[in-house]
Amino acid sequence: MDSQVYRASVAAIIVNEKKEFLITQLRKARKDEFDFVKGGMDLGENEIETLKREIKEELGKDFKYDILQKSEVYIIYEWPEMLKKQSGLRGQARISFWVFYKSGKINIAKRELRNAKWVPEKEVINELKKGHFRDFILENLWKEWTKIKKDLPALFK
Repeated sequence: MDSQVYRASVAAIIVNEKKEFLITQLRKARKDEFDFVKGGMDLGENEIETLKREIKEELGKDFKYDILQKSEVYIIYEWPEMLKKQSGLRGQARISFWVFYKSGKINIAKRELRNAKWVPEKEVINELKKGHFRDFILENLWKEWTKIKKDLPALFK
């Protein structure tokens, strides 16, 4: 199939006051493959509605947060041929939002996620490299993170 259409998706880059990142592992992911909370946009949804729905679906209704800003880093990736044929889509185009965790228990959706863990900022790049993240994407996310810490110092210890 030579489809040129990508599925729109949204991710939440979630950080807490200790400068830790929340990363998750899909049930079907490799043992060492982690990513951010993410999911596809449903028909009629906007980006923020998708973000809120995905956070609630994957982390539970008790998870309290503030949306800090939209990321300028866009991720576009191809799906394997079998998935392309099944879906009729070429892959996914993802936008991300920086999200600040305020409080609440994390209740991961066991039907979607195998695991979720907080990772210190000094380790998050290495954790994400084990998965599918390319260096240039991680470098750009890190530049944004550095700017967020500088612009919003009161949020972080």
